[in-house]
Amino acid sequence: MTLEDEKGFIWIATNKGVYRFDGVHIKNCELDRYDEIVSSNFPRLFLAKDSKGIIWVLSNRGLLQYYDPGKDRFVFFDDILSPNGGENYTGTFYIDHNDQFFIGLAQGMIVYLPTDKSYQPLPQLTGKVNSMIQDANKNYYFGSSEGIFIFDKEKIFRQNLQEESAVWPLGGSKIHALNL
Repeated sequence: MTLEDEKGFIWIATNKGVYRFDGVHIKNCELDRYDEIVSSNFPRLFLAKDSKGIIWVLSNRGLLQYYDPGKDRFVFFDDILSPNGGENYTGTFYIDHNDQFFIGLAQGMIVYLPTDKSYQPLPQLTGKVNSMIQDANKNYYFGSSEGIFIFDKEKIFRQNLQEESAVWPLGGSKIHALNL
């Protein structure tokens, strides 16, 4: 996974950590609890940027960290999946226009609010959520193992597009990535 920040740096998440590329040099950015992250089976890291430009990294086991430019490293913030007993794993990570953190799980998705470190499930979503985007109209699109789902910003309704094969010819497709 890659991400570009306001300074033009390219951030790269790998199974060995997070790297920052300035156009010439690649720097390994230190993570808190690094050993715990890379020692898990198939470690994956997900990057996202909030409305203030803060870079966040989430491990597939739910360890959430943010980049602190003063310390030039990532700092631990919360262990999101511990309340679930660590049974879930992250399939995607997205921060919307309102700085709500969306975390795709093995089954469904949760919305995490960093302001009070709380979360709530989105029960309308089923399957493993692999990807998410928000369009200019602030509608949400989720790609899952069961197709594409749309949530209108006002009504929060669900439309499974795999059933609408005349419009979206995806019939039974597992969606791995969505991009605008």
